[in-house]
Amino acid sequence: MQEFQDKGGFSSVLNDIFNPVSLKSMELDSVFQIKKFCREFYERKIKMSKDLVDTLDALNNERPATLKLKKRHFEIENYP
Repeated sequence: MQEFQDKGGFSSVLNDIFNPVSLKSMELDSVFQIKKFCREFYERKIKMSKDLVDTLDALNNERPATLKLKKRHFEIENYP
């Protein structure tokens, strides 16, 4: 613990996190940012996929009624 305190303690650690000065710290920050970006991308992708499936389910549920209406209004026998 004394060695940790001699290196600057928590204030040094927090300073390195918020103000990276070494290349290694910057790389870690970049990796964190890329990981965050990828997570957000896949969360949006999952949401869009779920919304699409819900829309297709709704259309599928309405399909029999829609086909019945089309059949009634577009049959050639109904026109003179």
